[in-house]
Amino acid sequence: MKATLTRGGAAIVGVAESDLGEVAAGMSVIDLMAQGVQRALADCGLSLADVDGVFAAAGQSRMPTTALCEYLRLAPRYQDCTMMGGSSFMTHVAHAQAAIEAGLCEVAVIAYGSTQRSAGRKNTAPRELNPYETPYRPVTPATAYALAASRHMHQYGTDARAARADRGGGTPVGAAQSGRVGEDAAQRRAGARLANGELSPDGA
Repeated sequence: MKATLTRGGAAIVGVAESDLGEVAAGMSVIDLMAQGVQRALADCGLSLADVDGVFAAAGQSRMPTTALCEYLRLAPRYQDCTMMGGSSFMTHVAHAQAAIEAGLCEVAVIAYGSTQRSAGRKNTAPRELNPYETPYRPVTPATAYALAASRHMHQYGTDARAARADRGGGTPVGAAQSGRVGEDAAQRRAGARLANGELSPDGA
């Protein structure tokens, strides 16, 4: 049986961000996610009492949905903390729609939080040993995005100018962002240079 999502079967009705940049001392990723969720609910006129689905991902929390639900005193019928890197939240949108269509929940929030900007990257994102990538000393996450862009250019003939022009962003219901939004400026420049063939993967 092939399951498909129904166009218009769900809608994003509220959007918000948590505090951005360097945040107050002692703020945790869960504080920031909760802040974003509450702001998104206020944006669409809903309350925590309406929420019965929670979706979250965070590199600094092992069980972000459980922690967020405890923080907000939520007892959702459905929760999902699928972690797929930077595409987690787009995946959560699809998962939320599927859960709503399946009757598993009616109002879902999607959240993310990070204190990398405030706490410092080396304190919040220890480098993962990957035998296929680590020997090349990738500038993560810029290298990963540049490799994906290079593959797209190779496969579909996309040029760098078109890729740059197509940059955009959006934040699903309740998604909270803090610290750097995407890569910081230095990493964006490194990613662009790598995608354009001006920089080798080891940064030289």
